[in-house]
Amino acid sequence: MEINYKGVLCRLGTYRVNGEDKPTLYFISSPDDETMYKAGFEELHYGFWGKVLTDEEYKGITNREEEKDCKFYLVENNRLFCTYNNETFELKNNEWIKANNNEITERLMGYDSSEPSDSPYAIGNTDIMSSIKELTLEETIEKYGEKTIRKIKK
Repeated sequence: MEINYKGVLCRLGTYRVNGEDKPTLYFISSPDDETMYKAGFEELHYGFWGKVLTDEEYKGITNREEEKDCKFYLVENNRLFCTYNNETFELKNNEWIKANNNEITERLMGYDSSEPSDSPYAIGNTDIMSSIKELTLEETIEKYGEKTIRKIKK
C-alpha cells in the first residue's frame, strides 16, 4: 500500500531487523531531502531508504488508512451513517448499529418510495438527494470525536 507519510510518498512493507520482520516504510519520493530526513527515513542499505516503524507508529498508520475506507454520510442533518466493507452502520446512542444498505444508496440516487415503481419521478428526486451529505473523515472527527469513529472497527 502506498501512503503519504509526513510529506513523503512511500510503500508499506516489512524489513528484517535482528532476525525479526518489522513494519517499514520504503521511500518512493519526497519534495526534497530535508522532508525525508525530518520524517525519519534513513539509508537501510546503500541507496535503499526506509523507516522502520515502532508498533505505535504502525498502528497509527494502519488505523488511519482503514478509516479512509469508511465513507461517512449525514442524513437529515442529524443521523450519521458509515459504509465500511460493503456494510452500512448508523450511529445511535454513541454506538454503531448495522443498518439497511439501501438507506444510503436510495438517498444518493434520489429514490422516492412514495412514487409508483414505473414512475419517471421515482428516481432523481432532488429533495431526497439533498437530505444526505457525504462528510470527510476530518469533518466527522471534528463533529463526533475520534473515539466514536474508532468504534466502527470493533
